[in-house]
Amino acid sequence: MEGKLLTDTAGEKVKVLWDRYFQDPCVENKNALLVHYLYLVKAIVLRMMPVYKHQNDYDDLLSNGVIGLMDAIDKFDPQKNAKFETYASKRIRGEILDYMRRQDWISTTMRAKIKKVRDAVTELTMKLEREPHDQELADYLGFSVKQVRSTLKEEYIYNIISFESVIIAGTGTDEPFRVIDTIHDENQDNLPEKRLEKQELSEVLEEIIGQLPEQEKLVLDLYYRQELLPKEIAEILQVTKSRISQIHTKAINTIRKKLAKY
Repeated sequence: MEGKLLTDTAGEKVKVLWDRYFQDPCVENKNALLVHYLYLVKAIVLRMMPVYKHQNDYDDLLSNGVIGLMDAIDKFDPQKNAKFETYASKRIRGEILDYMRRQDWISTTMRAKIKKVRDAVTELTMKLEREPHDQELADYLGFSVKQVRSTLKEEYIYNIISFESVIIAGTGTDEPFRVIDTIHDENQDNLPEKRLEKQELSEVLEEIIGQLPEQEKLVLDLYYRQELLPKEIAEILQVTKSRISQIHTKAINTIRKKLAKY
């Protein structure tokens, strides 16, 4: 009973903040909402840091997350968007990923190395009729195992950033993973032609993801919709964290190749 009372009181306070802002969207009222919802930004940044920490520091991600939160407050329409937290989370995550993509942290040399390793994986998989081990890739390329693993890690992070720029963590429901629920929602989506493009992209991605092996679909679902960390996914599937990285990379490469045909 006491817990319900506390929840009701908190909900009433938030409603008052929103009512004040809608009546007068001044800086003071907007800042009150920013302070209240700052926990969303911190939570999202803390979940992203384990994957991205060697490219960006906490303050960089936090600053850009706050920009996303400000944008969400400006554009939130309670009649169109049922829950602010869900709407804002997509905006915050999207802003952080846009910032990271703009940094262009992958050098030309690293891009070339990633392509080499990717091509080697394809060739060795055909030759061995299975996925090659790191040592086999190293022998084939003339790299050290450490170089192979470092390149695979860079590719994994690059894949996440590029893919998450299109797919933002999902619905917050118990429904199966649906791409239409996770396409990044930009301002232009309000235009009929942009809504059509979004729908077409959604259908294509839905079809491609539907053709992936069950394990790959599950990894995508756990990472992008349920927002689990690679370590958590590894524990669920009872495999190593590096194996999750391999499964994720294989799925993204398949999606990328098939999307290029459309």
